[in-house]
Amino acid sequence: MKRDAVQHTAGAHPVFSASEKVEKGNDKGNLVYDVRPALRYKSLPDLFAGSLPKKTAAPEAVQLPVPAAAPKKDKEPPKKDKKEWTLPIVCGAVHEGEVHLVILKWQGQTATCAAGEWWNGWYVAYVNRQATGLQRDGRVFEIPL
Repeated sequence: MKRDAVQHTAGAHPVFSASEKVEKGNDKGNLVYDVRPALRYKSLPDLFAGSLPKKTAAPEAVQLPVPAAAPKKDKEPPKKDKKEWTLPIVCGAVHEGEVHLVILKWQGQTATCAAGEWWNGWYVAYVNRQATGLQRDGRVFEIPL
């Protein structure tokens, strides 16, 4: 009995009620974390859709027939068909030990490529932690990561 009397008179129980500000509706609260920037209203496209059919070997060379020699008219420099193209964009890279992959985007297509692969006419010459080398038409372009 003595013990029960001590427990009843030991003190007030903790109160788990809202503060007076909250009860009145004046408390706005502090913003701790906002998820509005993370909301997406459109679904993301499949980033790796273009990387499914991978070619690991170089495409076979097709020999074109050589036209017969035409009579020379004037000495004009030959007109070369200048192909206007831009370099692919490096969207990211994955480095796991000795395996280095690069995520490339070009003309609306995205692919994950390793060194030695062909993709849309581009040859991935090398991939390292600093840059990737892309080759086209006999020229090598280095794109920093």
